Amino acid sequence: MKLEEGSISDLGAERWPGDPVRMLVMRRYPRGLASAKIDLWIPDAGPSAALLERYRQKEIDWETFSAAYQDEQQAATGGRVRFYNEDLRQAAHDLHITVAPVAWIRNYAKVSTRSVLLLCWERDGHCHRKVLKDLIEEKG
Repeated sequence: MKLEEGSISDLGAERWPGDPVRMLVMRRYPRGLASAKIDLWIPDAGPSAALLERYRQKEIDWETFSAAYQDEQQAATGGRVRFYNEDLRQAAHDLHITVAPVAWIRNYAKVSTRSVLLLCWERDGHCHRKVLKDLIEEKG
C-alpha cells in the first residue's frame, strides 16, 4: 500500500511519480477544479463543516482539531464515493459505502496496483489529509 498526500494546486506539476489514483478528500468540492484532474471524491473523508469552521476561526488549536477529526473519522459508519475516472468506476457514478471512509480508502489502497494520492486545497502547514494518511496507515 502506497499513500501520498498533496494539494490540488500541485496537480499540474509532475510532482508525483507514476500515475497515482487522485482522491479528493474534502467535504465540499472546490470551485474551479476540473473533474478530469481527479479520479474520485470522498466527501466524508474530510472534516465536518462545523469542526473546520472552529479551526479556521481559531476557536481551537491544531492538536484539538486533529484529535476531533480523528474522532469523527473513527466514528464514521459510511459515506459516498463519487467516481470521475471511467476506468476506476465500478457500477455507478456514486458508490454508497457502508464502512468508514478510512477503512474504504485503506482497502482500496491495498488492492490497487497504483499508489493513492490524498488531495485537498490546503497547500502548506497543517492539513487534515496528513492526519487521514496516518489513520489509514495505522491499521494498514
